[in-house]
Amino acid sequence: MVFSSSTRDALSGSQKKEAKSLTKAVDAACKPPPDAAAMESCAALFATTAEGPVCGEGVRHLRKILQSGDAGGSAMIACGVAGQILLASPAARRAVGSGPAGKKFCGAMLARATAKEPSPLRDGARLLLRRWRDAYADDAVALPHFATTGVELEAAVANKAPPPAAAAPAPADDSYGPGLDRRGGLASSQLLAP
Repeated sequence: MVFSSSTRDALSGSQKKEAKSLTKAVDAACKPPPDAAAMESCAALFATTAEGPVCGEGVRHLRKILQSGDAGGSAMIACGVAGQILLASPAARRAVGSGPAGKKFCGAMLARATAKEPSPLRDGARLLLRRWRDAYADDAVALPHFATTGVELEAAVANKAPPPAAAAPAPADDSYGPGLDRRGGLASSQLLAP
């Protein structure tokens, strides 16, 4: 495990040990195949971690796994671990929902949720971001990234949606008489007839 220089400077000796155990728990929880006990253990460890640089380091490490391009499925598992961690830990919720590190984490989730190719990871990331938006966006002052990421997700999904199919012309309704519309005029299909 490698800490960035700014994180290394901000952590004391005991905090470095806590951060190391937290990142090890994240690694164990995100290792394929999915292990429910490891995920629960990781979420419990986050729940007992105080708000601050240690929790931020754990969230940063989870973001790095989420951003990884591995084919082994660690990113998919990291998406599930993120959901459990935010549910269990107010400190992790604050680390993800606010600040520059939270913006990076939400950006990584948004990148996964707006991928071009359909995949279970894309669907899971979309579902998770929508749940976070619905659950935490009410506190937009303290946790602004949940609301803004939710808006960005919906805008991106709307922009990538296929255009609606052109409406087919309504068939002529002969209930008012042959070739007549409900007001007695010629039906639109009869206007162009020779």
